[in-house]
Amino acid sequence: MRDEPAAIDYNARREIAGQWLTTAGRQLRARIWRPAPLEARIAWDLSTAVAVAHMPPPPWPHEPLDLRLARLAHCAPTIRLGMQAGGWGPPADEAAPPGPDALVDLPALLAAVYPLAAAAEQWSDLSGSIRPGRAGGVPDETDAYAAVSSDAPGILNHLAHLETFFGGASFAMTLDAVATGDVDTVP
Repeated sequence: MRDEPAAIDYNARREIAGQWLTTAGRQLRARIWRPAPLEARIAWDLSTAVAVAHMPPPPWPHEPLDLRLARLAHCAPTIRLGMQAGGWGPPADEAAPPGPDALVDLPALLAAVYPLAAAAEQWSDLSGSIRPGRAGGVPDETDAYAAVSSDAPGILNHLAHLETFFGGASFAMTLDAVATGDVDTVP
């Protein structure tokens, strides 16, 4: 069962995902983590699926809220499919921080970033009924932001981070390093 949007501790999810991403980058560069061929194939598919082609670097505050949320909402099912393809089981809606001796692998990394993607998916569900200009929706974009903000406090602060995390370089470059073995580009 998914958390109610207002109950999501986004800051904790962001911190944990960032810790795992940093640990993954460090272990890839040090060659502690040597991705298996299956991890490499799945990482390649995931990096292709979450890439936002032909866009300036994120965030994208000039775009409509429902478009921004829809773009991010596809990350959660993409990660779930990657986990299923690897035979690793479904990720949980919460992740624990990496311990001092944690060894990163693709299932651990995906499980750590999944809660961020799940938050975007839940916020996108909220926006479905408030699309500006649609029957039953709100009159304009300002009202759309206000409606979602009332159901998911802090969303406007978190949305730019999510766009940067999934649409920016760090997650994509880490997946690319897992897929190709080129660790020189890992942030």
